[in-house]
Amino acid sequence: MIWVALFDKATGRHRFYTHVCKLAKFHHSSFGAGKSVAGAGEWVIVDGRLSLISANSGHYRPDMNLFAQAVRWMTPALQESTNVVLFDKNEDKYVARSAAQFLAAPSGGGRYFVHASAATN
Repeated sequence: MIWVALFDKATGRHRFYTHVCKLAKFHHSSFGAGKSVAGAGEWVIVDGRLSLISANSGHYRPDMNLFAQAVRWMTPALQESTNVVLFDKNEDKYVARSAAQFLAAPSGGGRYFVHASAATN
């Protein structure tokens, strides 16, 4: 499913919104009507538990700092088994890291990127 984090002026906090992506009908930008977001990506929920998180968003393309910030806001939903998908520059492929490892060192000293294209820039 896709997700975005939007700032809620009424509460002064960020809220997460999620939906099934529908090509040519419903995308990340649909949540906020194209306004700026505090984070965006995809996630997998299994049996009501957050299993996998990514910053995969073709429209917003969040950078590592925005993505790490959004994952920190997800802390109440993180499980010991929750993984974060990142591009590993050393292995030239996407890998899953535990959310705890990710939060301790999001880029792993420059090894990990939110998107493969970010590793080549």
